[in-house]
Amino acid sequence: MKLHRLLPWYLATLGGGIMQFTGNSLIRNADRRIQLTLNDFNAYHFSGGTNAYLSMDVSDKFLGPQIDFYEGPMLLQKHQVLSRFQANDEAFQLFERVLKRQKVSTVTNIVNSALGFGVMFVAVGFERQSSSQNNLLIPMTLTGIGLNIFSGNYERRTRNLTREALYRYNYQ
Repeated sequence: MKLHRLLPWYLATLGGGIMQFTGNSLIRNADRRIQLTLNDFNAYHFSGGTNAYLSMDVSDKFLGPQIDFYEGPMLLQKHQVLSRFQANDEAFQLFERVLKRQKVSTVTNIVNSALGFGVMFVAVGFERQSSSQNNLLIPMTLTGIGLNIFSGNYERRTRNLTREALYRYNYQ
């Protein structure tokens, strides 16, 4: 296997990874700033800062983004969030959907990571004929791209559903 044949795959993978990491970091920081500003506004104008309200923060973890819930400045555990949401049936049903969507999101992130390792293994792996390598490499790459697009949209919808559940709880 000649190195000049693999160079475009390496450069495309490296460049795409750097662009994805940079873009995701910028988007998440902007989302965090907007959310914190909205929470400060809501706390000041609607409760005068005396009543606690639930808010969320999305943080990057190894297996994808994780949504953390806060009551005022206090980080809540999953069972604490569930106990608070049980007071409002609509919000509780939405939150149960959010929990299911988070599990699916974690699975898609695991599969996507495995595909990334698979693409690198096939590209660098044992010397093969170019046609057999392309028979695996191109479909795996296209599947990874499709899964990236799906998981990004799915995670965005999950965050929006979480915001809706929080609004229904906070402003019942």
